[in-house]
Amino acid sequence: MRKISSKLGIKGKRTEGAEGASQAASSADQIPGAKQHKHAKHHNVTKKSLVRDLGIAVAIAFAVSAFISPTIVHETSMQPTIDPRDYIIMNKQSYKWGKVKRGDIIIFKSNLKSDDNKHTKLLIKRVIGVPGDVITIDHGKVYLNGEELEESYIAEETTDGDIHNLVVGKDEYFVMGDHRSVSKDSRDLGCIKKKSIRGKAVFRLLPFNKFGAV
Repeated sequence: MRKISSKLGIKGKRTEGAEGASQAASSADQIPGAKQHKHAKHHNVTKKSLVRDLGIAVAIAFAVSAFISPTIVHETSMQPTIDPRDYIIMNKQSYKWGKVKRGDIIIFKSNLKSDDNKHTKLLIKRVIGVPGDVITIDHGKVYLNGEELEESYIAEETTDGDIHNLVVGKDEYFVMGDHRSVSKDSRDLGCIKKKSIRGKAVFRLLPFNKFGAV
């Protein structure tokens, strides 16, 4: 009988010890401070991730805006190449490293006043002459350095104007719209300065049926 009692006693102590350990673990899980610490840690990680993602988004937006700018065309002076309400992407860095070339379609700040007379207009035109070129417009034809210029892109067959041997100056450009009869350009405004150029029209987003390079 003593041996049986001894074994039961030992078994009872082991069971009691296991239950005690289980209760201790359960008590630790139920400590309010532990849960609050885990929640606070998770909240801090989420906040840091949000700040990081926001910073990356701002950096990307800043980098993109430094190189390109969306522009909506409002007038008809570049038809049929560009129509009113066409959504154009302008590369603002094209001429930081590269040269302005004949045929480029550029956006520049003019001396023309806006409809509300509060600021000057941005115009979009095609480069016809670069520094050193000699421009002549006679009997509806455009001559570049003494040779008639073939212009398949213009809306009409002839170009209004009467210009004889105009020499394009240093850092200046002779520009015209493709819709010559309605365009206000170098025929009226004179050559434009390079410093007034805001960028080069490079891509058309809208309308979708004309999506692609300009």
